[in-house]
Formats: sequence, structure tokens, C-alpha cells
Amino acid sequence: MPGFTAPKILWLKNHEPKNYARLATVLLPHDYLNFWLTGEKVMEYGDASGTALLDVRKRKWSMAAIEAIDPELAGKLPPLTASNLPVEDCKKPRPGRWI
Repeated sequence: MPGFTAPKILWLKNHEPKNYARLATVLLPHDYLNFWLTGEKVMEYGDASGTALLDVRKRKWSMAAIEAIDPELAGKLPPLTASNLPVEDCKKPRPGRWI
């Protein structure tokens, strides 16, 4: 399977439709870690360019690429941010976690 995220999402839609229907948000592994630590779902432009879903010139999600997979996918992609901006402050420590 190619390394870009877009074909993996299309594969999931075509081969595991029940799991695709459960898809709430598309996050890369380190974006998920940011989410876990801060509660914020975001993706930086550089990482988004590696998904094959970003219009690099406009620095926006590419509706053409998204609609080729599923128009509803647009609502499952996080807001985009610059890599030099902080995501958010970390949440308060969770008792019993990482101790």
C-alpha cells in the first residue's frame, strides 16, 4: 500500500466499510499524541502535505482529492496549523497514567 494517507483511507472505505463508517477524525500518530496531551485535534501543513489531501499552494485541504474519496471526509480532517505554533497547553496529569 502506498505511503500516503489518502490511498489508505480509500482502501479502508472499499475493503472495510464498517470500520470506515466509524471513522471520526483523521490524525497522524504524533497528531494523536498532541490530541491526547492537549485535547486539540490539529495537523501541521508539512505533515498534511504527506497525506496527499493537501492543496500545498493554497495551504488548505484539497476538496478535489477529498471528494474523490468521500465528500464527508472533509469534516473528519483536523484544522491546519503552522509548525512553529503551539497546539495548546498540556492537560492536567491523568491519575494512574505513565506513573
